[in-house]
Amino acid sequence: MKTMFPNNHGRSSFLLFAGICAGMSAAHALEPDEIFRRVQESVMLVKVYDAKDAPMGTGSAVLIAHENLVTSCHVLAKANRIEIKQDNVTYGAELVHIDVERDLCQIRAKNYRAKPVEIGNSDMVRVGKKVYALGNPRGLELTLSDGLVSALRKDADGKLRYIQTTAPISPGSSGGGLFDSDGKLIGVTSMYRADSQNLNFAIPINMLRELPERSKQALAKAAEKPASPIAAVNASKPAEKPEEKLLLGQDLREHFNKARNVSATASTTMGVFTVALTTGLNGRLRIKNTTSKRPSSQPMNGSVNLGMHAATDGFGVWRLKNADKVCLQFDSIGFSMLHGCYRLFFSPPQTYTWRSVEDESFIQYTEE
Repeated sequence: MKTMFPNNHGRSSFLLFAGICAGMSAAHALEPDEIFRRVQESVMLVKVYDAKDAPMGTGSAVLIAHENLVTSCHVLAKANRIEIKQDNVTYGAELVHIDVERDLCQIRAKNYRAKPVEIGNSDMVRVGKKVYALGNPRGLELTLSDGLVSALRKDADGKLRYIQTTAPISPGSSGGGLFDSDGKLIGVTSMYRADSQNLNFAIPINMLRELPERSKQALAKAAEKPASPIAAVNASKPAEKPEEKLLLGQDLREHFNKARNVSATASTTMGVFTVALTTGLNGRLRIKNTTSKRPSSQPMNGSVNLGMHAATDGFGVWRLKNADKVCLQFDSIGFSMLHGCYRLFFSPPQTYTWRSVEDESFIQYTEE
């Protein structure tokens, strides 16, 4: 039988050749500073404003084509006006495509002329590969972080639904880019688990291919309702009752200061969910997603519950405003659709309804 390595010289030559090939492969990966240099002009800060032109929040967006950027839909929730910004340069933007179910939206900013990023193939992503997240956490523009692809979360049909990564993201990172070691966009950073460490998720970029058609279907469905696609909410809005009482001032404050743990229905721009609310936490409240069925009707494989955009448990802060409303802010991206100000109504015998002052969203529960 002929041997593969007849002598040490032949074996050494083979190993040298293999080493050269490995070195060429490793050399193909870009250094982090080079990735940043290539894509920095194409990752923008998103600022959204309400109907009174008051700032509502910030997020991120990535330029994928001339004047067109991709972002997370929950960044735009309840927005009346959209801006993108980098340094001291600001552009107005408008909604082009929307897919709330996948939390993927496309906006257009006229006269924005940066070079679009190179689009990768998220179907080729593998666990263990190096990735980089670039966005604007807490409004801190162009923050770069790195990590690994820690898992690939698939739906019931075996299709990639989320890229799980250890690259850190925070509120404001939503809509930013997840890049591979070649500087190609493989995902849109969307959410994280606030009650855990290094559990961050991105929408696979290949879903962008289906966005125009899915948006067309969503807009056709939304056209049957009087509200706009971003402001549209579930039709289960509770009717206002003549016996409802608006809680004001001290009554409003005492309600939130009272210790309670109740199951509530939350109707938001992202759909209807059930949540557990805990109040009486010294200016804070706790919220837990207890929805038994995902709005998309496609359960996720694996042990991570990604309902309500991966938010399962989180904390919020509340403050009184003008003695007639309470304003909420949550620490988890997944509960951002609940941000805003509400008026609290009481209906006999023990039903409470928080009605948004900005749209038709509400939170309702009954005390035992």
